[in-house]
Amino acid sequence: MNIPLTLDAEYQLALDGMLTRYNESAAAPLTEPEYLAAILNGAIGSEVKALFNAEVARIGSAAASLSYADRQALIAQIELQINP
Repeated sequence: MNIPLTLDAEYQLALDGMLTRYNESAAAPLTEPEYLAAILNGAIGSEVKALFNAEVARIGSAAASLSYADRQALIAQIELQINP
């Protein structure tokens, strides 16, 4: 995926500073496009995690109304899928 990005001088200066600070502490320095990709991937990864956690919470809330035996059966079914 290619994303065109136009930054004004203020934003470019901020990005330059961020990249410089990152590269000063990184084992392997990144180019500007690599750094921007890493930032974007991190932001998207955070959203993926939040969506997954919300689904797990929704399933947990829904399962709370099941009987103990049904909850145990659901847990066993999930564990079987995770650890076949």
